Amino acid sequence: MKKKYYTCLILEILLVVSIIMLLLKYNELKIDFIDGDGIGIYFLGFEINDRVSSGEISVYRNIFFNTSIMFSIIAFINGFLLINIKRKYKALNNKE
Repeated sequence: MKKKYYTCLILEILLVVSIIMLLLKYNELKIDFIDGDGIGIYFLGFEINDRVSSGEISVYRNIFFNTSIMFSIIAFINGFLLINIKRKYKALNNKE
């Protein structure tokens, strides 16, 4: 039972870190001035696209934002499950 709890806890921490990273990238892509034809998009050191025109930057920005919303929903559900696992674990320990 403890293993399942710690797995959910680690997943929750990773999801929160991912949400923060995605929202930071979203803020980074809210630029008004672009020098040249476009920009390169990188996330966590990986190149996503080398040549993104200025018109397509909003598409990538929205993708990062939508992904962070999906991770937020998953983190919320995982946190709810984590609380339920902890309650069941305490209830089992109290019975013994």
